[in-house]
Amino acid sequence: MKRILLLSLALSALLLMSARAQSPAAYRILALLAGGTNNVAASATNAPADVGISCSEHDALALLVEQAGTGAGTGTVVYAFAKGLDASTVETTPSLTLTVPLSGTNAVRLLSEPSLTGCGYLRLVSIQNTNAVAVTNILVKAARKNPRRTVNLR
Repeated sequence: MKRILLLSLALSALLLMSARAQSPAAYRILALLAGGTNNVAASATNAPADVGISCSEHDALALLVEQAGTGAGTGTVVYAFAKGLDASTVETTPSLTLTVPLSGTNAVRLLSEPSLTGCGYLRLVSIQNTNAVAVTNILVKAARKNPRRTVNLR
């Protein structure tokens, strides 16, 4: 009887640990640009310094960009991201761009889920504003999705 109780307790503990290990990891939301008074002047391009995120264990990322114009304007703003192996080795010509429209002084949000298979780092390298009005309150957030699953074949 004692063995059966001990065996059932051990089996229950194993099942509990197994269920916990298989549950999805929570999204980790990181602010790359925190909004506030981040501005890009009219007809200008800004190059943010050291704005990036490690994605070496993730195949996909959710990117949220929010912005508002300082006046009446309906053009677009282009956010360019360079993929890389790590923070110091990124593309010279960014391969990922997000084009976000303006709607006057109203806040506009765009959510994108780019594929990052094989990419270890993603860096925001430029924000290009081709409008006659400045862009303000720029917010860029990233949420890493569940980590890649790896198999050890040793």
